[in-house]
Amino acid sequence: MKLLIGFGVALLASACGTSRPTIDDSRDLAAALEAKPNFFLRGSGLDQDPSAYLGRFVPDDATAQTVDEAAAMRLACSQFFTVRKVPAGNVELDEYFTAGTSAAASLGLPAMGLSASAEQGRVVRVRYRLTEKWIADLADPAGFEACCKRAGDQCTRRVIGEFLAGAGEILTTASQSLGAGASHTTGAAEIKDGVAWSRSVRFTEPVFFAFRVTENRFTGPGTCAGNWADEPPRSAQGRYFVGVSDWLESERVARDQAMFDARRQVVRFLGERIAQGGVADARLSDDAFVRRSSEALAKHLKDECWKPEQYQGPEGWRYRARVLTFVPEAEVTGAAETLGGVE
Repeated sequence: MKLLIGFGVALLASACGTSRPTIDDSRDLAAALEAKPNFFLRGSGLDQDPSAYLGRFVPDDATAQTVDEAAAMRLACSQFFTVRKVPAGNVELDEYFTAGTSAAASLGLPAMGLSASAEQGRVVRVRYRLTEKWIADLADPAGFEACCKRAGDQCTRRVIGEFLAGAGEILTTASQSLGAGASHTTGAAEIKDGVAWSRSVRFTEPVFFAFRVTENRFTGPGTCAGNWADEPPRSAQGRYFVGVSDWLESERVARDQAMFDARRQVVRFLGERIAQGGVADARLSDDAFVRRSSEALAKHLKDECWKPEQYQGPEGWRYRARVLTFVPEAEVTGAAETLGGVE
């Protein structure tokens, strides 16, 4: 009997011109069902006041599976964020969200569900009426930038930037459907985009159910992902310098030379700034003086991004390094005094 039923299902799928996905296809489906970018279900539970989490920093090693607003950190630079409340007009939406491990446990979501890689996380469906958004606004962008530049350990590359409130329901996968792209209801499960969904959690009153992670453009990939090697970024909080090495036989030596090149630029920059103080141009052209000065200035110069290169030539591997460095404006006076004290 089981053999006949299985044959009948296969025959029906063939007649409809579709094939039934198997459980092994769930990863492909999860990738196809694009979740709302950078939005995650809450892991600390649903409530009506998430203000304590806005402006918290997400650990840099957190993945889509482990992002959790409760695990985000309130650091010194969080003080620059204020909460802005925006009415959302009761718009009806039906979207896919990422649910991390904490959210799945907190909401009691069943084990069955579409999961892709750790980078993509688990996909769930949320059908809701959007009532309100709470957004983390920077009241003092210049002060925030200065904070991140001055104290790098008080900022990470991502921050909790927004919360969504609404009434609705969370649906998880009941099983695989007969064909991708289909959207209809059959029995207790509802078919949408080729997947059978069933209700897991329902919230009839508006609550904050999801949050958004935003990039911190003053640190992390926002700076390093750009074409900084040819076009150094600009900042009101200080000055960037790009150091470049020659092609060398050792990557370590190439990195050292790139940092020395950046420090040499800082020495000459400071020399111009304090020319009235008596640092002669001749001394700035003296490699020995520049080397001594660059070593003395090391504490004022922060390396932010690296771009190593390599190629294999007829005589072996060769390496070149580029480094993006930053001198905070607040450090310029101290760096100039350091330079003035070099013999």
